[in-house]
Amino acid sequence: MMKNAMGLVNPLDHYVVIDVDGTKDNLKMLILSSGYTVRDIQYNLGLGSPQAVYHWLSHNRTSLPSLDNLFQLAELFSCSIEDIIVTSQVKRGRWHAPY
Repeated sequence: MMKNAMGLVNPLDHYVVIDVDGTKDNLKMLILSSGYTVRDIQYNLGLGSPQAVYHWLSHNRTSLPSLDNLFQLAELFSCSIEDIIVTSQVKRGRWHAPY
């Protein structure tokens, strides 16, 4: 393992990020395969309008469901949150935090 200038070892050379487009595609596939409509999702999650769901599915937007909504979607689709969210690994820059 490589050490930085202070002699500390960098334990992680990769970090995990949410693949927004992949998650949107996954969510769209789950909705279609479940037979639910956007209005059904809106109703089951108690959303005021269907716009939030459309935003989650649009590749022109970066919004995703909140953690609370992800729990509800996972329950609705009988799956885990990990089945909804798509992740990827990104190589970390030399001793830089991911943020």
